[in-house]
Amino acid sequence: MPVPITRDADATRGELTKWLAQTLLDVDDVELTRLDFGGANGYSNETIIFDASWRAASGVERGEFVARVKPTGYSIFPDYDLVMQARVMDILSRHTDSPVPGVIGAADEGESPLGQPFFVMERVSGLIPADHPPYPLKGWLHDATPAQQAKVFDGGLVEMARLHTLDWRALGLDFLDRTEFGPAGIEQQIAMTGPLFEWVLDGRTMPLLDDAWAWLRANVPDDPRVVLNWGDSRLGNLMYRDFEPVAILDWEMVTVGPGDLELAWWLVFHHYYTYGRNLPDLPGFPSDAAAIERYEELRGEPVRHFDYYLKLQALRAVLPLLRLRDMMVERGVLDPASDKAPDLGGYVVLERLMQR
Repeated sequence: MPVPITRDADATRGELTKWLAQTLLDVDDVELTRLDFGGANGYSNETIIFDASWRAASGVERGEFVARVKPTGYSIFPDYDLVMQARVMDILSRHTDSPVPGVIGAADEGESPLGQPFFVMERVSGLIPADHPPYPLKGWLHDATPAQQAKVFDGGLVEMARLHTLDWRALGLDFLDRTEFGPAGIEQQIAMTGPLFEWVLDGRTMPLLDDAWAWLRANVPDDPRVVLNWGDSRLGNLMYRDFEPVAILDWEMVTVGPGDLELAWWLVFHHYYTYGRNLPDLPGFPSDAAAIERYEELRGEPVRHFDYYLKLQALRAVLPLLRLRDMMVERGVLDPASDKAPDLGGYVVLERLMQR
């Protein structure tokens, strides 16, 4: 349930035209032939879709782009480093086979003509499993055959496992190791979760979340494995064409840690859209056990400490959803007692896991 973001179209067109001309270099007559704010944007960032043409030495060229702009006023994360996201995407798109959109350029706050940090990436054509209405309820994935649904789910696991095989240090992604929170791994992830937990709850007492967080801190497993984590690994952040992934999107939560942690996020968010919303699963999707077995096959190693990782990711999934609900209430989009609050399904998933 996004909130519309208003920008002056003429001013934005001029700002992006000038920025694109400076970024592409050695081009003339840059013209934006399409500018679309999408009517409404999500809370994690503002999205601007635009097409452009320009004259280069080889003749007239054209491109299709997406700009991601840091939200103003209120965000669902305390830190939102768009330039860092662009840096990760640029490295992966240029140096790996992962389907990551190419980055045209980025601007931090001090140099941004849009008033907020932003980056521009190539626009990829395809379909994304919808959040609203959720993909198990209706839409192209719901209407697909079970075999096609299975292909979509498996394609996500394949891309996730491929990311986990990358040598992130050799790729120059060392900056993702947040050493101020301790050595890379699960203990660093727990240390990073603490400030987010405190920031979102903002002094509130919430027994389910408080008890889960206490249990998680008391039972941290010994797991030294560290791989690149896309972070927000869920179906709604993949774009498909012919039921094959063609783009991995939304890198705002990119980090390093155990790969199993990312598989847990993938399953937790699928549960959020199924039993968390009281919706049936799609007939072509595998059971958790089958998904875990497939991931193990792709990675060539067993999943470990998975009950812990599911519980941790269920808690961490509730936090931005709760923050989103707070924002929607504050802006008058949602009644405080609404049964459509985005975090409600997250509590269902977390409570069921904590009872195991």
